[in-house]
Amino acid sequence: MILCLSIWPLGVTRQLFIAVLTLCALIFQTPAFAADQGTECVPLASWVDPATRETIAPEKLLRAISRKQAVLLGEQHDLAEHHRWQLQMITELYAINPDIVIGFEMFSRRVQPVLDRWVRGELTVDAFLQEVNWLQEWHYDPDLYLPLFHFARMNRIPMIALNIDKQLMARVHKQGWKNIPADERQGITDPAPASEDYIRLLATSFKHHSPSGDKQSAHGALGDDEKAAFARFVETQLLWDRAMADAIAAQLRNEPPAQVVAVMGSGHIISGFGVPHQLKAEGISEISTLIPWSHRHDCSELEASTADAVFGLDTEEQQPREKPQLGILMERREAGVTIVDVVENSVAAAAGLKPDDVITEIAGQPADGLQNIIEIVRAMVPGTWLPITVLRGTDQVAVIARFPPDNAK
Repeated sequence: MILCLSIWPLGVTRQLFIAVLTLCALIFQTPAFAADQGTECVPLASWVDPATRETIAPEKLLRAISRKQAVLLGEQHDLAEHHRWQLQMITELYAINPDIVIGFEMFSRRVQPVLDRWVRGELTVDAFLQEVNWLQEWHYDPDLYLPLFHFARMNRIPMIALNIDKQLMARVHKQGWKNIPADERQGITDPAPASEDYIRLLATSFKHHSPSGDKQSAHGALGDDEKAAFARFVETQLLWDRAMADAIAAQLRNEPPAQVVAVMGSGHIISGFGVPHQLKAEGISEISTLIPWSHRHDCSELEASTADAVFGLDTEEQQPREKPQLGILMERREAGVTIVDVVENSVAAAAGLKPDDVITEIAGQPADGLQNIIEIVRAMVPGTWLPITVLRGTDQVAVIARFPPDNAK
């Protein structure tokens, strides 16, 4: 139940990045239980109030949420069905009240002018994706999101960038938020403190994914190094939530205010720990939190505080995920990490990588060594894109390695 951080901010440690990225999958991982257990509490194609476990008539729900200041729509980034559900919700809300704006976690605020140009119809799809730096900022397949972007453009609905700039996040991770001068904070206000429940949840998740388990006591206590890393971890999560809450709140202060429908990872929404908590600290209380719910989830996971309402979706069964494979053989040479061979029909082959290519950059980071590259590849999830730069002879060549979604294996 932690926010889904899906870019790798420059300067952020690999441990932190892998922990946060992997946690996104944990929120909606498929437990080992009978498929019909989830349908007992959330029937397919139905809305359910988690607090009462009662179904909600769609028209009643829509009337209620259409009057809210902000509607937060969760997602698991790599599930197409979640994005179809989001499009359905936005379409229905727009039909009731066309005076809406759509906020997106996928964009940092510095690309807001590009979003404005897209909505005005001034950019092609390719130009839009290039100018928002999609492949570097958000590794997921753009085809998952383009129907949402096209709907906004078709109806001239403003699109709002909610995310924090990754360079600022890297500075925060290195220096701490309190050491960032006020005029360099991009207008982001101080986050509200996390609740004790949120801290406990983050601590459990952090320890579960920490590669330094030998520094923990038999009782699971964090070692000194882990405590410092965890403190940075919590600070970055709160700042990420606050940045998106600030962007939503700023939009709601416009005159006349329009309803904000925000698209973001469910980890920012679940149990009200993330963005809802920060919005309420800013005086925004009329919020609806809506989450797609897989019928394969165990009903014991549906808590009263999960969301205001959940919608039952028939997502494809997720098999245990194999470790991502790029499909190359490497060795360290004088020129750097060099590709010795490329596996036929692999991700690397499809990307156009070739023997004797020297990997100079991967995921926006210098390729420091074999282990560095291996760990980055292992951190990838199905359906994501990995930018790689290689030296081919005297030429710098940029390629994109596209990892297939689970259902394409």
